[in-house]
Amino acid sequence: MGTLRVHTLSNGRKMTAFEIAEEAGINVVTARLRLARTLEADAVLAPANQGSNESRIKIYTLSDGKQYTVNQIAEITGSKRAAIYGRLHKSRDAEVVLRLPLERHVPVVKITGRMYFDPLGHWALFNKHA
Repeated sequence: MGTLRVHTLSNGRKMTAFEIAEEAGINVVTARLRLARTLEADAVLAPANQGSNESRIKIYTLSDGKQYTVNQIAEITGSKRAAIYGRLHKSRDAEVVLRLPLERHVPVVKITGRMYFDPLGHWALFNKHA
């Protein structure tokens, strides 16, 4: 096993990545990444970011000036979140984003006759329903 590398921080302290990780309450890998980026003592010894997920949720401002999250728009419109992301990608117009989803019309097809084993009967069936 090799020797531990000692880093001299901007305030004059000499520390290893293990000591920095222990003092800052972070992982050793995180301490090494911070040391590779800078030797500024405040940045290296800063505690881990304990932000909640709410601080990372994106808030979209629509054309009417109101702010919404994707979950709020999905709840208002009754659409899926994927559809809302698609709408927001295309436009920030409030009318486009907040419109209700279209109801899908599924045509009902009734089969009244069968064409099995009747090579010419299919034309009669076709003409009957055309």
